[in-house]
Amino acid sequence: MAPALRPCLTPVDERGMAELVAAFVVSTIGFSVFLYGKKQTRLPQLVGGLALMVVPLCGLSALVLALASGAIAAAIAIAVRAGA
Repeated sequence: MAPALRPCLTPVDERGMAELVAAFVVSTIGFSVFLYGKKQTRLPQLVGGLALMVVPLCGLSALVLALASGAIAAAIAIAVRAGA
């Protein structure tokens, strides 16, 4: 029997404090980047900020969330340097 997959929106009581704090920090940074991209009409920051706001909803551990957020931030930086 295959293991049950975790739903994307996990209840708060099943998440630890580290996951909650990491999710709050990442989504706050994502919101700031999204607003910057919207105000400056910059597509990489707009899409990257949206991704940073959505990723914490998947109920990942704090370490996986940090790695995913770092990958998204690196993608934003690469897109900006490429001139997008």
